[in-house]
Amino acid sequence: MDEQTRERGMPEDDRHQIFKNRNKLIQQHCSDHFSTNSSLLGSNTIYVDPVHRIYYCPIQKVASTFWKIIILLLSGYDSSASPFNMTLRDDQRKTQTVSPESLSNALQSGGEAFFFVRDPYARLFSCYEDKLYYANPIFWKTIGSDIVSTIRGNSEAGRSRYGYDVTFSEFIKYVLYKHQSKARLDVHFRPMHKFCNPCQTQYNYIGHLETFAEDATYILSKWRQQFDDVTIKIDDIHHQTGLRVAVNKLHNLFEMKKLLPDKTFPFIKLLLRAWRSLQIRGYLSKDIKFPFHGDVSDITSEDVAKVMTQALNTPQNITAVKLQRAEALLQAYRQVPLEDMELLRKFVLTDCLLFGYDDRPASLFNKLKPTGDEFLYLDGISDKV
Repeated sequence: MDEQTRERGMPEDDRHQIFKNRNKLIQQHCSDHFSTNSSLLGSNTIYVDPVHRIYYCPIQKVASTFWKIIILLLSGYDSSASPFNMTLRDDQRKTQTVSPESLSNALQSGGEAFFFVRDPYARLFSCYEDKLYYANPIFWKTIGSDIVSTIRGNSEAGRSRYGYDVTFSEFIKYVLYKHQSKARLDVHFRPMHKFCNPCQTQYNYIGHLETFAEDATYILSKWRQQFDDVTIKIDDIHHQTGLRVAVNKLHNLFEMKKLLPDKTFPFIKLLLRAWRSLQIRGYLSKDIKFPFHGDVSDITSEDVAKVMTQALNTPQNITAVKLQRAEALLQAYRQVPLEDMELLRKFVLTDCLLFGYDDRPASLFNKLKPTGDEFLYLDGISDKV
């Protein structure tokens, strides 16, 4: 049983000890290996709730949007509202921020600071799924096209302008190439220790995405005990997040439909990838079949939202559905050559040491072939219908 699995469902007193142990691990490795390593001097913006003096350091692809909304709610938008009923666009006021370098000084006069991390291998896969597998006009035009030209050397017009068919293996090769050439990595792919100054700042809470419900519930319960005006709770977080993801991302899907002609890449493939995205993330059972077929030229975002919401509201075996995340991760990394996996291990090693993750997970490094028919999670990449 891995550490994250063992930590799930522990009582509140044990959760307090878990947070202490995570801080201790960082302090130990910073002291032993990284105290003079300038590469750990991260750069990021710390979001501040000035009312309750709560400081949040966001790391992309680790529930950062959720926590930014929480900080917005706490700092005056509505401390009793549900974070699932709003987006960051709901309030145009800018949340107060400070630099990571000044956070330690700010905490000396009181307050609490926190950030969340996740398994580095899973984070990279999440980056790929969110930014390059699911339709994403900005990333397809920038990162996707750069991957095509850098890794393939392909100058075909459509693919060079929009990298709509980048594979996970190509994405990993691209990250490694950028790292080895010391080029600046996109913030979503950058190692987590490059944020938040983990060796220079004492954080009250270091959450793990693998135990997100338990960690977030504990942190919010502490704030409710400390502050009378904080009443935020997160009930049924898994289901609510699935609904939020399904609906909020449809804008990208239909924006890509406008930009990418159907003859270049069929829109039904984009719909399939949106459906698979929910299955990859463990929100929608892989047993629920893709519902769209034939001519989809007249389908609207409202039509898709309705079908997705109905599917997500269908009774499902939540335990089995959540296991799809691990299945999809394993299937994706099976595409990556072992020599690239060894290079990737070096890329994620510092994150693994600081935050308590396995730097060489056997499930990803043992290149075992699947037995029998296997559900294809990253379906719809080929432009062939």
